[in-house]
Amino acid sequence: PVRGKVVGPYGKYRDPVFDVEVENHGVEIEAPSGAPIRSIGKGKVVFSGTVSGFGKVLIIQHGTGLFSVYGKAESFSVAQDETVGPGQNIGRLPESPGGKSVLYLELRAAGTAIDPMVVIPLSR
Repeated sequence: PVRGKVVGPYGKYRDPVFDVEVENHGVEIEAPSGAPIRSIGKGKVVFSGTVSGFGKVLIIQHGTGLFSVYGKAESFSVAQDETVGPGQNIGRLPESPGGKSVLYLELRAAGTAIDPMVVIPLSR
């Protein structure tokens, strides 16, 4: 979805900054600010909007009960009901003074969150 590394793992972990337990239903991938976001596969956009805590969010239905969720974006270049192809540019990350931004990526199969790292190659 973006060229970068996973900085927020799937599942429960202890946040080193705030020293609290966090549960992620997806992963957070650090990438260069303004980087393009690409679809993980062919599908249809079923949601595009703002979600509290995740900012701008896009959800793509890939068929057979699989959905990909992209959050914390600056903008998306595709609209609801649009069909997208694998690797298609669907949006971009926000610009950041530090030069890095984070994409939230969640995968759902039959309504249940699954670890994206077991499905697609991501670097840690």
